[in-house]
Amino acid sequence: MVTANAATLADALAAIRELKTLVQKQAEEIADLKKELAAAKAEITTLKAENAALKKENAVLKSENSALKDHITKIEYENAWLKRQLFGSKSERFLPETDKSGMLPGFEEEPEPPPETQTIAGHTRKAREKNGWEQIPENIPREDRIIDVPEEKRQGMKLIGYDDSERLAIRSGLYVIRFRRAKYADPEDALKGVLTAPAPGDYFNSPSGKTKYDVSIAAKVIADKTENAIPLERQAKMFATEGVFIAPSTLEYLFKNGATSLTILYSRMIELIMQCEILHVDETFIKLIIPGSGKCKKSYLWCRMTGVGPPMLAFHFSPSRSQDVAEFLLGDYFGTIIRDSYAGYHDLSCEAACCWAHFRRNGKLAEMGS
Repeated sequence: MVTANAATLADALAAIRELKTLVQKQAEEIADLKKELAAAKAEITTLKAENAALKKENAVLKSENSALKDHITKIEYENAWLKRQLFGSKSERFLPETDKSGMLPGFEEEPEPPPETQTIAGHTRKAREKNGWEQIPENIPREDRIIDVPEEKRQGMKLIGYDDSERLAIRSGLYVIRFRRAKYADPEDALKGVLTAPAPGDYFNSPSGKTKYDVSIAAKVIADKTENAIPLERQAKMFATEGVFIAPSTLEYLFKNGATSLTILYSRMIELIMQCEILHVDETFIKLIIPGSGKCKKSYLWCRMTGVGPPMLAFHFSPSRSQDVAEFLLGDYFGTIIRDSYAGYHDLSCEAACCWAHFRRNGKLAEMGS
């Protein structure tokens, strides 16, 4: 009986020692896990700090990138302006050149009278030519547009007058928009000063916000130049016949900034056109004047037009008809293009369909025996 009890006690002690060993081992494992957890937390903290630093660096790089883009845009504008002055056609240059070609017999122009001069103390100089910033002729109809101060901002004040400014505009003919900015003052409190309604602003968002020309004038200049092929010099003369003197350089400013304002619309049109499942593509030559030589060379207008959906058409000018231009315009397009048999389109990755008009023309030529 005693022996049996001793054996049972020994087994119990052995079991206790085994459990103690197991508990110590688990305690060690828990300690190791705590160390690993602490290390992981430290690593997470480090990664968060690095992430914050990278975000800050990314923000700095974005700011620098934006500044560089603005600088590039400014340089491109200045470069384009210099090229236009050096190599542009006579009608587009800032300083127009005199046409020295002779007139037909019987149509000789009368000699121009000497320029009007004005005497300044100490010297004499040529009088300034009339331009659009001079007084707009009184015989052109006026149309008033009142710009008022919000009622909550002029409580207790009385209307004392208007601050007027004029802009030349065109509808079926020339007219003048007279913006009348209301001015208010408090007769009981002179220290409040005069409260004037805000200016109408400039549609080109120029720093001064001032302009003598409504957006309709800019639209007319652009339309006459692009659709009717009227040079800016001739447009200036057309305005002068109606008593409005606008320098060609001013018309150039309206044309250039109008084109710049339309860039975002052109880019959006390209995006929508490239999303169309079917496109009509073609290229046609135009004559480009070589500055200083009086000769012309071939350049090309490439077009992309939607084949389904809303009709949209965009042109791209290039001095070349090479395959590189086709790749530039259609290299990332994955729809179907309808085109002629020009080899420049053959290696594009998009699907191609032949133009029935070209096929019919070739059939007609064959029918005529040519």
